[in-house]
Amino acid sequence: MKRTLYSQRIEEESNFIDMTPLIDVVFILLIFFIVTAVFTPDKGIDLDRPDSKSAAVVKSQYITISVDVDQKIYIEGNPIHLNDLRSFLKRNISKETVLYISLDQSLPVSVLSEVMDECRLSGIEKVSLATE
Repeated sequence: MKRTLYSQRIEEESNFIDMTPLIDVVFILLIFFIVTAVFTPDKGIDLDRPDSKSAAVVKSQYITISVDVDQKIYIEGNPIHLNDLRSFLKRNISKETVLYISLDQSLPVSVLSEVMDECRLSGIEKVSLATE
């Protein structure tokens, strides 16, 4: 029996898979994950942090202490006075928590020294300087 041109065309069309629905599903999943992703922005204090060549990303639990240009101190975006810093850390932070001090590069080193002293006197041993 001889095949007709029409039957050959139907046979050729049935040999490939239509990728359009698969691409649609992939884009829908991509949009879903982008929309539901949680982004954690910084706590709203603009700092011009110094650069460092030996900086490393730490994956443990940490708390950020920020000092702005006006020498105001913030813990996770909440303002605190330098005199209250040691007692606050003793009451609320465990000794295994890593503290990151993030300060503006235009501040004198004495400010960094005072904040680090208060952190270490509160009993926390892991105090680091946050850089960009």
